[in-house]
Amino acid sequence: MSRIEQLTSLLAAEPDDVFLHFALAMELAKVGRSGEALSHFSRVIELDPDYTAAYVQKARILIEMKQPDAARQTITAGIEAARRAAEPHTAEKLHEMLQGLGDH
Repeated sequence: MSRIEQLTSLLAAEPDDVFLHFALAMELAKVGRSGEALSHFSRVIELDPDYTAAYVQKARILIEMKQPDAARQTITAGIEAARRAAEPHTAEKLHEMLQGLGDH
């Protein structure tokens, strides 16, 4: 059984487990299943709006998929989450990603 299959099976039993959604999203992203990964990163954010790593990873995928407006929205929300969670390093990383998008 693959890691993706294992995580999917675990999620069937625990559909609101934030870490399982995050882990599955990361595995999906690794194998190029970006749309599915985005869905799970979005679910992480829905379940735990202060899970800042999900914003970073979701924004990276959106940038790779050439969706700058969606990436900008995710990054902006992530910066706010990082401030709420007192994670200045993550806020700075997201700010740098935002600058990298430019003013388009």
